[in-house]
Amino acid sequence: MTESIDLPGKTDPAEIYIETRRGMYELVHRPDSFSATQPGTARVATRGDLVMGSFDVLSRTQLAARVKSVMGRLVEIDELVTIPDGYGVRYRIFADAEDIVGSSVVRAVAASEDETTALLISGAGDMPEVGDVVHIGPMETTSLALRIRGIEAEDDFRSRLIMIAAAPEIDVLSDAETAPEWDGRVGAEVDLSAVVPAAPMFVSIATGAAGTDNPDGLKVLLRPGLGSTAAVSSYELDHRLAGTGVWTRLTVPVAASGASITAYAADDQVELRARWPIRRRAIIPPSPPSPSAATIPPFRALWTRTR
Repeated sequence: MTESIDLPGKTDPAEIYIETRRGMYELVHRPDSFSATQPGTARVATRGDLVMGSFDVLSRTQLAARVKSVMGRLVEIDELVTIPDGYGVRYRIFADAEDIVGSSVVRAVAASEDETTALLISGAGDMPEVGDVVHIGPMETTSLALRIRGIEAEDDFRSRLIMIAAAPEIDVLSDAETAPEWDGRVGAEVDLSAVVPAAPMFVSIATGAAGTDNPDGLKVLLRPGLGSTAAVSSYELDHRLAGTGVWTRLTVPVAASGASITAYAADDQVELRARWPIRRRAIIPPSPPSPSAATIPPFRALWTRTR
C-alpha cells in the first residue's frame, strides 16, 4: 500500500526526501497525543515549549470487564473484583461518532475489601459509556518530556494544552539522513529481450516440382523466433543468386507464413536471409544488437530440375 504525501512549496529533491523521512519518524516516535487543563489566565508555557508531563498509568492489568451501567461516579461492571489501595481503572473516551480511536483515560478507584461489581471513581472527569471495556489494575505515575502542539481556550479562563512526545531522537535520526541522488525516471530499465523481436526461423524451404509443383519453383516458410514476447506483423525476406552482391527484398506478412519466389530457375544456387523490419522510430539501445538477434545468416538453397 502506498500513500501520497504533499509538501507544498518544496521543490528541492533532497529537502523533500529529508522532510518525508522525518514525517515517518514522527509516526513511529509520536504515536499518541496528550492533553491537560490549566486554570487561570497566567500561562507561561506556549506553543512549541518543552514541558514535563506527569500521568497516571496502569502498571499492569489485573482484570478487564464491560460497563453495565453508570450513575454519577459509580460504575457497574459485569465482573466481580476486589479493589486494594492504589488501584485505578482505564478506559477510552471518544469525541464523537466519527472518532474511532479515542483517547485513553486513567482514573483512581476507591478501595474495596470485599468482592464487588461497583466501582467508585475518584475525582471529576469523563466517565465511560455503557458497553465500554474497562481495565483495572495497580496505578503508577510516569513522567514524560512533551512539546506543546496547541492551546485551546475553555470556560472560566482555563486553557487546554495539547501535547505530543518531545522525542529528541527524531531530530537525531533526521540529521543523520542522507538523501540519495534524485532520478526522475520511474521503474526499472526495460528488458530489451522482451521488446526486441527474436530473429525469425526458417520452417521449410521447398524447391522444384516435388516441393512446389513447379520445376523452377522456390517456396519459403517462416515463423517467429523463440525467446521474445514482442509482437511482429511482418518479416523481411532477402534473396539473391549465390556470389552476387545485391539482395532483393520481400515483405512477408506473418499471417502468410511465407512466400513463393519466382525469380530463379532450376540448378540456380540461391542465398536467403530473413529478419524482422527495423522501424525508423524504433528506440535503438546504446550498444548495437547482435546480428543474430534480428537477422538469420544467409541460407543457400540448391535444387536440380527434375524431368
